[in-house]
Amino acid sequence: MSIVIKDLLNFLERQDENKVKGTVAEFFIHLFLRSQDFEQHCCFMNLEENSMKKGFDGLYTHDGETWIMESKSTAYKTSSGKHNQNLSKAYQGLKKSMKRSGNSGNNSWSNALNHTYIASNESDATDSLRDKLLSASNKYVNNIELDLGEYNIIPCSTIFIEDYSGKTYESSHDEIFQSVNKHVCNKEVILCVMNKSVNIFIECLEELLCELDGDVNEKQ
Repeated sequence: MSIVIKDLLNFLERQDENKVKGTVAEFFIHLFLRSQDFEQHCCFMNLEENSMKKGFDGLYTHDGETWIMESKSTAYKTSSGKHNQNLSKAYQGLKKSMKRSGNSGNNSWSNALNHTYIASNESDATDSLRDKLLSASNKYVNNIELDLGEYNIIPCSTIFIEDYSGKTYESSHDEIFQSVNKHVCNKEVILCVMNKSVNIFIECLEELLCELDGDVNEKQ
């Protein structure tokens, strides 16, 4: 556990503010979805390099169905700091993964397939999931456009409000619903998160690391 925490802290140390916030936002989204019995089939970090993974931000199964997740985050102080705008960007990111043309050759399906060999338990359900991902990857490679209307999606928005202590953020439900009503998909779950502070998360990791290292030293 301590190695995992050190690795994450080292990664966060090297990133700019936006990447740190994006990483923290994804962490809590994964945590929440797992608490709702979504089974995670992806690693938190990229397999090829010590960075956030390319492709989908999340791959899950729930009640036998496959779900793909995309997360976008912004600060409240920015002009784009609205949930509906983040959700729209997240949806466009998922839509972009449906075809190779104009997507810089980034095969999200192949990446997702590779992650299942590390993150998933071996089972018939996992084999079925891999077959679906392989089929989608082959279509992508052959420049056959996939239909987002056949997939279950989870676009997510996180707004960071740490610079606005004491102020209330009021999100317009009408704006959010107007945005997601335009989405074409099979099923959709949307997540809108207000995150007060990145620093609190980092401080918690550091405190946990100290406790774990202390336990190890005591045993030695």
